[in-house]
Amino acid sequence: MRGEVVLLTRNIKIIGDYSENDWGGQIITSDATQLSATGEETILSGLLMLKNVELRNMGQKNTERAGIRIQNSKRKADIENHFIENVVVHQGLGMAISFDSVENATIKNTDIVSVYQVGLRVDSVTNVKMDSVNVYDVKKRTWLTLVDNAMDKECCVAFCSYNESNCSTSSIINSKVAGCPFAGYIVPGYGCADKVGESSTNVFKDNIAHSIDGSGALIYPDPAVSTA
Repeated sequence: MRGEVVLLTRNIKIIGDYSENDWGGQIITSDATQLSATGEETILSGLLMLKNVELRNMGQKNTERAGIRIQNSKRKADIENHFIENVVVHQGLGMAISFDSVENATIKNTDIVSVYQVGLRVDSVTNVKMDSVNVYDVKKRTWLTLVDNAMDKECCVAFCSYNESNCSTSSIINSKVAGCPFAGYIVPGYGCADKVGESSTNVFKDNIAHSIDGSGALIYPDPAVSTA
């Protein structure tokens, strides 16, 4: 038996409420378009900065609406970017963290414990760096009656695999997963044949998976690289 010890308590706490509809708390960040009186468009750029925060009872049950969700947010590389650092998300009935169509963000030293279906999901992201992100005890959803032998999408970390999008400039390193359904990580392969003299990658490196109900990692062909 192998166990992981995680400190769940933080001084700042955000606690959702599941008393109605199984809809817990959500933190949503996105860009928006503002129209002036003359019809001119201004892009309002959202920014998420979370550090040393505990989040509990987050996310909507049986949906893709994660407790922390950044979507359609294009931060420029030369300005302040999204970051989640030293954060813990636990005891949720849905996904914990989801990035969809996001540019320039960092998730570091963050723990996800006891959530459903997927702990961390990133899709269609550019320059999203994940370092020391640990995901433990992700549970299967039991509400579904699947037809046509369809499978529920589930794992601890879905790295650009939920919709098989291009995320070649993003990475996950130094991370751990345990107690996952189906797979620990689902990640794109590395087209080393296109990189003369290279035999390794920094996109997926120094990660650990154990105690998985399936595979530690499932590698699929990177849509951005023909030889992946």
